[in-house]
Amino acid sequence: MFKLDSISDHRKKHGYYTVDGVAYNNKYLALTKKNSSSTFSFNFNDEIFSNYDWSVEPSEDLYEIYKQRAIQLRMKYDNLILYFSGGIDSTTILRIFLDNNIKLDGVVIYGTWKLDHKYGKNNLDVAEQNRAGIPYIKELEKTYNLKIDYHLMDTTEMYRNFKDIDWVFACNTYLAPRTYCHNFYWQDPWMQKFLNSGNTGFIRGIDKPRIIIEDGEWKLGFLDVQCIDSSPSGMYDAKNDHHNTEYFFWTPDFPKLLSKQCHIIIDYFEKNNVGSGVMSAITTKTRDYNQNLYYKYIDPLVYGRYTNQYPGDEKPYFSLPKAIAPCLMQKDLWFYQTSEQSKIWREGVKRLSTMIDENDFNITKNKGQSQDLSYDQWIKKIYKSFNLNGISLPELGKPHILWGTVGTWSKLHTIKKYQPKYNVSN
Repeated sequence: MFKLDSISDHRKKHGYYTVDGVAYNNKYLALTKKNSSSTFSFNFNDEIFSNYDWSVEPSEDLYEIYKQRAIQLRMKYDNLILYFSGGIDSTTILRIFLDNNIKLDGVVIYGTWKLDHKYGKNNLDVAEQNRAGIPYIKELEKTYNLKIDYHLMDTTEMYRNFKDIDWVFACNTYLAPRTYCHNFYWQDPWMQKFLNSGNTGFIRGIDKPRIIIEDGEWKLGFLDVQCIDSSPSGMYDAKNDHHNTEYFFWTPDFPKLLSKQCHIIIDYFEKNNVGSGVMSAITTKTRDYNQNLYYKYIDPLVYGRYTNQYPGDEKPYFSLPKAIAPCLMQKDLWFYQTSEQSKIWREGVKRLSTMIDENDFNITKNKGQSQDLSYDQWIKKIYKSFNLNGISLPELGKPHILWGTVGTWSKLHTIKKYQPKYNVSN
């Protein structure tokens, strides 16, 4: 039911796993099949990307390439819907369509809107949408003198779909409750309006390219956890082949987009001395990688037309605080505290933790807690707040399921030799 041959070719583009030659599109199921002698890998369009010549920078302007990608999607589908959060990835996509007068049939902004009456401004799940996403949509309507068909999709009731503990096999890499809810977005009546009227593509930005320095070369790789919860997998996805998710940037259908982004990033870092500390923190595959620092440089390099941020500067726009842990998001606090389904969520997590080698989980990190509390005091406070009774307490420096799975890299693709134009200094 979960094996790769039970799903569409389209879904394979979002990545899949192999264990001793057997393919699965669900990471957790794959990990339950793995033992100490198994070969385990993540395939993210390796066949296509391995045959692409990454060493040659596309001659077109980056924004012309973005336009070409938008046209490619427009020609492929009867209906095109953009998932929009107000973040820089989806903002760039929306502007590409608008600036080039390419039709988008709709924009969907999702969140637990029904909880506003109870939690008000403390409903973090819709804070970014309310403070950034919706105001920006309204601003664009005035600027472009048009009406954008945007839909505030309420996901509150979707959290009631926790029926049994096998829900874990319908998630991707994170076990946050919202991850599971992605399996049911297509059932929303507004979404059904498009699904029933023709071939429909749902666009997601996903992320920026992750480039690293290894063996004296610049390389591009795809880390599975960067997909997070964007493409559900397993039992529900196998039934939903009609729900076509398109990654705007990470697509095997148009690799020169990624190539152009990579060359722009590499050119900047080879010509500008940002310091050895920064370089080592943002071009590594190890746990020393600093995602926030990486994005401070990458966002303005690949989305510069749509942000007034300069490489290395703080984000000039609203963004939410980082999650406590990959499976503990402040956005979902209400679910842990009040939902009857939270018991099923806990039971699924507990069972799965016994089915997978603990070394496949990330180690518990000392981050995010109050400076006035010790780690033990802080984690017990979190457990009480999130109603996590029955799940073992994470020990600092040891693996734990709530900290998510260890990221799995796709095959790396060499771009060019690392040739800085300066002497690296601090």
